[in-house]
Amino acid sequence: MFDLRREIYNKLQHQEVSYYDRNPVGRIMTRLTADVDALNELFTSGVTDLLGDLVMIVAIIGGHGLYGLALDADHAADSADAVCRDDVVSQRRAQRL
Repeated sequence: MFDLRREIYNKLQHQEVSYYDRNPVGRIMTRLTADVDALNELFTSGVTDLLGDLVMIVAIIGGHGLYGLALDADHAADSADAVCRDDVVSQRRAQRL
């Protein structure tokens, strides 16, 4: 931002005098100040928003991964339980025969 302001200042210093006759200095300074402030706000809020969004994405992916692991563990436990039940049922049938 400092470099941008310095370049604008240098540009204004090298303008013809007729430029200042056509454009009021107050309007020029107000417009330049507002434009530089808008760019500064864009960069600072843009970086902040970007970092916040990245943290949110990482948290969502991490939560999804943990939830998936919990579901996988639950599914594995259910599968092992089903296999044990099948073995018990098969043994009982074999005993009956």
